[in-house]
Amino acid sequence: QGACHVLTDDLVFGSGTTDYDHAPDNLDKGRIFVVDMLTGEPYRTSATEDWIWESSRDSYFNAPMAMDLFLSNNVDAVYLAENYYSNSGSEWRADILKIAVPCSKCPWSEDQNGNVLYDRDEYEYSADPYAWSVSTLFEADGPVTAKLNSSTDPLGNWMFYFGTGRYVNDDDKTDDKQQYLYCV
Repeated sequence: QGACHVLTDDLVFGSGTTDYDHAPDNLDKGRIFVVDMLTGEPYRTSATEDWIWESSRDSYFNAPMAMDLFLSNNVDAVYLAENYYSNSGSEWRADILKIAVPCSKCPWSEDQNGNVLYDRDEYEYSADPYAWSVSTLFEADGPVTAKLNSSTDPLGNWMFYFGTGRYVNDDDKTDDKQQYLYCV
């Protein structure tokens, strides 16, 4: 069920559900996987665990979106939604997660006069998934099952947008809960 996105030589994807209906009782802990596309080997958190990040709750992910803000053929970050069933609210919700890729020689590095220090071909991003960090960027008021999209405004500010809702099983056909469109 999980979808994927390729990062240079790595493939990043999140875990899916254990059944077609995406029922709350058919979920396992949400996990983010990174696989080396050259060798087919997953990056592991231990000898028996094939993932680099595990959620504290049962959940599933939508398709990840990679961001190359400076068009340098380097991924600055990966975004994806972790969908989970909130027992306290008895409803589906989502956290938008950011996987940050560290940079040592970065497009935003400037000297004391405001001059950019590095050219596009000099940027150095970490190719080591163990150095990447996962954080919650946004908490949505509903599930986010479709891939996030991105754009820039006329001033060059980057933003992404998405909607809540799901249409994955028969119960969703009659769900009349309020859904939302977001631009972050």
